[in-house]
Amino acid sequence: MSLHILRPGLLTTIQDAGRPGYRRAGVSVGGPLDARALRVANLLVGNAPGAATLEITLLGPTIRFTTNHLLALCGAELSATLNGQPLPPNRAVAVRAGTELTFGRPEAGCRAYLAVAGGLAVPTVLGSRATYLAAGIGGLAGRALQAEDVLPVAEPAPTAVRLRQLLLARSPELPCVAAPWFADRP
Repeated sequence: MSLHILRPGLLTTIQDAGRPGYRRAGVSVGGPLDARALRVANLLVGNAPGAATLEITLLGPTIRFTTNHLLALCGAELSATLNGQPLPPNRAVAVRAGTELTFGRPEAGCRAYLAVAGGLAVPTVLGSRATYLAAGIGGLAGRALQAEDVLPVAEPAPTAVRLRQLLLARSPELPCVAAPWFADRP
């Protein structure tokens, strides 16, 4: 399972809860700038609260989903669409293989978090998958995403798989189906 980055956006990085415990060695804790949005996005798709997500800044990427996925977008309102249809924020959404996620102009806030069931499966560095740009570690080779990057996704929890299947079965003709519940905004 993977995500294919067609366009990287302004600054899109992989972030998780950060890497505490290394400040004495000069390594920042790092992690998300909006920790609550990261946690909520992860919980909506059945991940651990600090699992690796995409942190999207202002102008988001274009992503093609190569397999069916369950995802959630929380944080800033960046005019996200799935195949041209608005992506409802703060809720689990099942998408079919081939669906493309794009972002328009920012409406409110500047950072959004895209969680995918299973979490992004990049290697851990000093106990974290978070990108630390200044040190060039974590994430995908310690850098922001680039066009043509392929991001591996870990195997989702059985409950996330079941939710994805149930949502997609509700509307077999649609490329994406949102769950009827959502998380309140702060």
